[in-house]
Amino acid sequence: MRSNFICRKNALKKAVSLVLIMMLLLAFTGCGKSEDGGGPNSGTGESGGDGDSVARVGDVYISEDALDVYAELLIISQGYDLDQVTDDEERTLIKESVLDYMVQIEVMREYFAGQDVLPEDFEEQLEGFISELSANADIMSGFEQKGINNDTLRYYMESQYYQTALSDEATELNTLPTQEEIEKFYYEHQLEFVSQEERRVSHILVGTAELLDADRQLINEIRERIASGTATFEEMAAEYGTDGTKDTGGDLDYAQKGAYVEPFNTVAFSLAVGELSDVIETQFGFHILKVTDIRPANQQTLEEATEVIRQEIQLQLVDARITELVNAADVEYLTDKYTSPESRGTDSFGVPELDIIDEP
Repeated sequence: MRSNFICRKNALKKAVSLVLIMMLLLAFTGCGKSEDGGGPNSGTGESGGDGDSVARVGDVYISEDALDVYAELLIISQGYDLDQVTDDEERTLIKESVLDYMVQIEVMREYFAGQDVLPEDFEEQLEGFISELSANADIMSGFEQKGINNDTLRYYMESQYYQTALSDEATELNTLPTQEEIEKFYYEHQLEFVSQEERRVSHILVGTAELLDADRQLINEIRERIASGTATFEEMAAEYGTDGTKDTGGDLDYAQKGAYVEPFNTVAFSLAVGELSDVIETQFGFHILKVTDIRPANQQTLEEATEVIRQEIQLQLVDARITELVNAADVEYLTDKYTSPESRGTDSFGVPELDIIDEP
């Protein structure tokens, strides 16, 4: 329904830290690490920006280093790794969206200055969050290489509370949608409430993009053991899987057709429930697939769609409010590399949601 970058996996307040920790665990145990390293101590800098600044909100300058580091964290928080994006144009578009979000954070910070937006126990929450992250060596190693530090995490958590405060204000200032408005929205967007078929897929990934003969031999042996009944799929995933799903029996959860790379996608949507695939090759290595459940396509009723519509209308109110605040603020984009939303004809609110094909 929404063409801009809205995070539908909206996790606020204390849930934010838990969601991010889970995504970091998957990302840093199943994805590659950046080789760049370095980064700013915080998301933004005070007045006196230099030639490396990419945007300004009042007296606050956002540097390109800050943008790079925060883009890494936001992308990880959605279960991806920026190293997966090799196309320069796509990377620029992603960072452009993240910069818009950082500008919005600074506008909200300025707007709510002097108000009690952060909870009284924020420092304790932040300390606990960082402590949980620090207990995992993979996460901390990944952070070090990507330049993410405690100030970056503080900026991340603070931003969630500013979003919550603005959302609360926007919905309080406006009348919440009536049943008539909900029904009107439903019938005007009825085709958008037709869900596609979804499949829950499990896989075992062995090896890397090098596609070594030893890995090919190993995964064929694994498949033979599963097919003969001498081992279960879940046992083999736990023992030999080389990505972050090994601890959940290879489960990739539900996805629609087109979510995965080829030939993974075609095979996943051709199997019957419980059927074991042949060994397939992708850019990530060798795979064996199994479909564990299928949700057929269906048309949602008005009753089923009501809560989603209510949330959508509320998000439109929030979009309108942040757009109003940004337009009224002293905002300047300082480089042609990342252009302003007005020049692109877009507005966005919330964590940028990335259009990256899921790594199987």
